[in-house]
Amino acid sequence: MTKTQKYIIHCIEAARKGFIELTEGLTIEQLNKIPPGFNNNIAWNFGHISVSALALAFKASGVKPAIEIPYFKEYGKGTRPETDIDAEELRALKDYAVTAISMIKESLTGNEFSNATITPYTTATYGIPMTDIDEIIATIAMHDSLHYGIAKSLSRIV
Repeated sequence: MTKTQKYIIHCIEAARKGFIELTEGLTIEQLNKIPPGFNNNIAWNFGHISVSALALAFKASGVKPAIEIPYFKEYGKGTRPETDIDAEELRALKDYAVTAISMIKESLTGNEFSNATITPYTTATYGIPMTDIDEIIATIAMHDSLHYGIAKSLSRIV
């Protein structure tokens, strides 16, 4: 893993730690509340970052993750909160948010992405094309930070 990759992964881990701490300071009801004018909640934003990183890194590269991506149907791109999250699902998402980045870090360390053919993908959020794993992990960092910022804003409303 390069120095830059280590730094970006560190940034992702820091944002996720902050996001986990944010969820721990709120009730399940607050996490599930969708304020007027919004189409999602803190729980969905947290679930979304938890599944999106693996989808971006592994689906675009064709490298098979060690596990299936859980909760993708509920939190993947284009989804919205359909049901309330409960304490058990929140615990699972917290574990998964950490595990997902560990899996990416292990794959980077093992050079699993080095020979991968990246399917170029342009994010809807930023309109920036990703053509290699460095661009993917940089986008994951931006994406996580965006949703963490949204969740922090939502926490002030709920």
